Amino acid sequence: MENYTWVLEKLKGMMDPNALPSVIVTDRDFALMNAITNVFPYATNLLCRWHIGKNVLAKCRKMFDDKMREEFICSWGLVVLSANVAQYEECLCVLKRNFEMVPVALEYIEKNWLIPYTEIFVGAWTDKVMHFGNLTSNRAESSHSKLKNHLENSQCNFDTIWEKIHILMLLQVTKVKASFENGRFISLF
Repeated sequence: MENYTWVLEKLKGMMDPNALPSVIVTDRDFALMNAITNVFPYATNLLCRWHIGKNVLAKCRKMFDDKMREEFICSWGLVVLSANVAQYEECLCVLKRNFEMVPVALEYIEKNWLIPYTEIFVGAWTDKVMHFGNLTSNRAESSHSKLKNHLENSQCNFDTIWEKIHILMLLQVTKVKASFENGRFISLF
């Protein structure tokens, strides 16, 4: 947790105190979640729906045949996307009724996701905070992947890493400037 806290405090130190994040999306990394609570106590920490979906699929994959697995995942998706509490309860009842023959799957999602985290990934609750549709950590994941590919080697010294990151940032700025000069803006992520 100390590393996360250090990084978040450095990030916070570079930010305008009036523009601190009000929502932060992460995977279920307890050390990171605790560091966010300490460094950004007024921010809402939402859980990445993409990571949750991957975890549910990985855990439940062998419990169902292909058709039933697809139906389970779709039904689970309706629970996650529920727009209000009544819809959530209805979708959850349907999920439980339709898959009561696989209690291990239902127990997994309830014990590992719904009971402890419903309010930080299900739409009925997450839609109460302004997140501008950012409910996954995919942007950060893709940026991290791009950085890892650019570094080519995780065993570089600090000077080499600093230089490669600086070059990558210059390339991004150059692309943005060129896009604006050509009258269009491209997404870098």
